[in-house]
Amino acid sequence: MTQLEQLVRDAEVKPVIKSAAPPPAFMEESDDDGPLYAARRNIYPQSVRGFFRNIKWAALRHHPRHLLSAAFVRWDRGPDAPSQAVLIDFPNRRFYFFFIELWPQEIYYLTGL
Repeated sequence: MTQLEQLVRDAEVKPVIKSAAPPPAFMEESDDDGPLYAARRNIYPQSVRGFFRNIKWAALRHHPRHLLSAAFVRWDRGPDAPSQAVLIDFPNRRFYFFFIELWPQEIYYLTGL
């Protein structure tokens, strides 16, 4: 017996003793020969109703009115100061909101609020 014959004999597939446990689910072969991709399904929006949804819509209706009308509200700040309640003063780099005067370096406080 040659060395090559010995290597072939050693490399032959030997029978494997199967265990009683079934193979894991991810290793099972599927018998499904269907398509790989499903047909597109339509998505329909659902109607949402309730107390908090009504509050949200009321706020969305009224807040723009208040924000736009705030520019016309007068607020006395003293002499040589603007008299608007809400004002963004770009030339002097200030933001006025009623009794609060914010400078650019204080925007972090406004963000935190």
